[in-house]
Formats: sequence, C-alpha cells, structure tokens
Amino acid sequence: MTATRVWPLERKPRRDDALVVEIDHLDSAGDGVATLSARISGEPRKLRVLAPGTLPGEVVTLRVLAVHRNDVECEVTSLDAATAGAARRVPPCPVALDISAPRSGPACGGCALQHTALEAQEAEKQRRLAQLLRAGERLRPLVGSPEGLGYRNKLELSCGPAVNEGHLALGLHPRGYRHELISLPACRLMAEGSARLIPALGEWLRVRGFEAARRDGDGGLLRTVTLRETSTGERLVDLGTTDAPTAMLDGASVASDVAAAAFAEAAVALGEALSAPLTGVVWTRRRAARGRRTELDTCTLFGRASITERLALPGGPLFLELGPRTFFQPNTRAAERLYSLILEAACDEGTPRLALDLYCGVGGIALALARRCEAVLGIELVPESVAAAAENARRNGLTNVTFEVGDAGAVLRERGLAPDVVVVDPPRAGLGVALDAVVALGAARLVYVSCNPESLARELPPLRRAGYELIWAQGVDQFPHTPHVEVVARLDRAPLPLPT
Repeated sequence: MTATRVWPLERKPRRDDALVVEIDHLDSAGDGVATLSARISGEPRKLRVLAPGTLPGEVVTLRVLAVHRNDVECEVTSLDAATAGAARRVPPCPVALDISAPRSGPACGGCALQHTALEAQEAEKQRRLAQLLRAGERLRPLVGSPEGLGYRNKLELSCGPAVNEGHLALGLHPRGYRHELISLPACRLMAEGSARLIPALGEWLRVRGFEAARRDGDGGLLRTVTLRETSTGERLVDLGTTDAPTAMLDGASVASDVAAAAFAEAAVALGEALSAPLTGVVWTRRRAARGRRTELDTCTLFGRASITERLALPGGPLFLELGPRTFFQPNTRAAERLYSLILEAACDEGTPRLALDLYCGVGGIALALARRCEAVLGIELVPESVAAAAENARRNGLTNVTFEVGDAGAVLRERGLAPDVVVVDPPRAGLGVALDAVVALGAARLVYVSCNPESLARELPPLRRAGYELIWAQGVDQFPHTPHVEVVARLDRAPLPLPT
C-alpha cells in the first residue's frame, strides 16, 4: 500500500472516490488528518483529509464520504498492518470504532480515541494544549484521570429507531447519523452500576411497545433516558419525554402518566435485580411550541429527585446535591484534581478577602473557595442552580458564601465589586462579551477554567492587553477516550505604575 500526498485529478474528490494516505496528525475531534496537494481547475489547493479511528504514521485506504471546500471526510476501508501505530489498542467497548478489525455496521459515535493507549491520548492532549496556548514552560504537565474506564457519572441516552432495523433503540448516534441509534450493550465509560442498566432498560422499553417521539413532532413519547450515579453509590434515572397526553404500552394507548409510572416501577425492579439500586426516578416532560419558549416539567416518580456527590478535597470532603439536569463535571475523581488546582491557583499566596465564582452552577467551586477565602460570591444565570447552590452551602455548613442570579457581565457592571480573585468557568464559547466586565473588576488574580482550550487561547491575547500575565496553565484529562481536555490557567494582573 503506497500513500500519496498529491491528488492526481484536476477535479475535487467526490463521494466514493478511493484514497491511500499516510496520517500526519490528529485534529481537535480526534480524527486522523492527512494533507494532499492538489491542482483543481488550474488552481493549487491543499486538501485536508479526515480519517476517524486512525493514528499518526498509519497508512490507510479511504473511501470519500463528503467534501466541504478543502475538507474531505472519509471512512477507512483498510489499514496497512505494517504501519499500525505502537499506541494502537483493541477498544474495550465492542461497539467502538476499530479500523483494524472488520465490522458489520456503524460504530458508536460516543468515543473517538478508544483505539489509543491512554498514555498516548494524554500526550496528544498535552501537544494540543502546547500548540494552542503557546505557553512554553508555563504549561505544566497534564494531570491524568485516576480512572480510564467507568469514570462517567452521567450519561444521556437517546430513544429512536435502531440502525438498519427500525425497532426502538436506547443508545447513541453513530457518527454521521442524525436520527438512527446503536443499542448499547453497555457503556464502558459509565459507572458500572448504571452501565448495567442500559441494555435492560432498552430491552424493557422495546418489549413493552414504547414509541420514540417522531421527528415531525406528531406522536410518540420517548426522547431520552438519563442515568446519573455518584461516588456515594446513589443513582438517579430521568425519563425524558414529549408532553404527549397518551403513549403506547403493550399495544394499547394509555395515559402518558400511566406509561411513565410503569417505566419507574420497572427501572426500580431492574436496579435491584442488577445490583444497581436506584435512589430516585424522575420524569421530565418537554413542552415545545413554535414561537414559545421550551418548558421542562419534572416530577418525581420514585424516591428522591436528587442524589449526593462527595468530593475529597484539601480541607475535607465537600457534598453536593445533584438533580437530573444539574451541571457537574462528568468525572468525579478527576474533578477532585481539577478543584485542587483551582484552589492552588486562587489561594496559594494567602487568604483572599473576596473571591468571585462566575458561572457557578450549583456552587461546587464557590464552596471549595469558601474554605480558603474570607468571603465568596457566586453568580449564575439559572435560578434553580442558584437555589441548589445555597442549599449546598447550608449542607456543608458554610456561611461566608452567597449566590446571586443573573448574567455574569450584567451583575458585574451593576454591583461595583472589588474582589481579590475572580474564578471563571464559562461555557465552551468562552467569556465573550463578559470579558470586558471581568477585566474592569481589576482583580489581582484571575483563574480561568476552560472546557474548550480553543476559547481560552482566543481570549488570552485580550486579557494580556488588559494587563493580565499567564503565570501557568495545566490540563486535566476529565474525558479519557475522547479528545476533550479541561485546563486551568492562573493569570496575575501586573501592578499599575506608581504616579510620578
């Protein structure tokens, strides 16, 4: 098998064209990338060929699936075994993509790197951070996850037609499929107890004749089943549905609350049978209409509507109540390492008088800071999260932390606060328009926690122009077997020059 670096035709590649290439590197999605020189309609071009499931240095034969300007999406039809990367492994999950072995159907789209040794995954994530942040020696070594499998504490599964079969499936979308699903025999990333429930719940829904919500919105009930499990051994199941008044059950139309109650009873029984007892089952109905804001209505069908997570942190454990839609890091053990880094970045040179936690969610970071700071204020846009954060503060006996509902940028502009430390954990898009408001606070230290290093890299230059210097940055692998990586950056503001 001889790889080419030149596209031989005077036209762009088309669907079903065959290519033989050598993979150069991995992109941010974990796909292998090869670069082809081309001359199309007389114009020189560089084509970026994307090959999922490959590793740098491997020579593969590809079939073109789609072409988008200079990107060529492909699937691997064969791997030259002599070039297989030293980091290649047999994926631990039977439905993960493995180009080194034949398969009869599409692979699960949930993990991009299961075919890669964990050490190589971590090295790739460190390489990507170095390339993005250009921090040199200020970039510390990546902090690995304590667990490579069974680390996820939450998993949302979709309900819909199974690929090539049509019957109801509970699972994930294969790559390239918008509607069809793979029925998961389990999920090797999910905590073991909840993972055992996945195929059992899917089979029960199928046998009892439940129907997935139709794409046109006309009929069907099921949308999602979400599993959540904490390190304390508690488990929560959330049945997500439309607001249809009726549902199919055992071939008959029944009231949707009757169908939901039957699901809850079965989920509890399956949990007991599989040594994965449930703490609670909730039902979330989604009410959506064109021109109106989508509403979510949640009620408890069994037990409690929240479960307790325990974080082992410097200074003692921290307890958090997590509901079905509460945002929390998906890897509890890695989150402990992340929070410890945040505390180091914020408080390693004394006790801050006032610390702000922006985008605070249910208060995890703010509560950790409260043990090291005189006072902490958390700001969050979602009222339910702020109420949960206040309850979490009470539960942990912390009286020096308060929470406020509002947009972070707007609250900062209105309050005229003067914090010593600001911790931001923004959405994937970054601070955006709130950046100027954060800078205007004039805090001596800024701790930027990013789940998207591209956003952090984009916002470091304006922060630098505003007087903030990057002291150090460090990645945390919260998502083994995926390309995602979280990063903590400590930035200190240069002191203003003394007046002359």
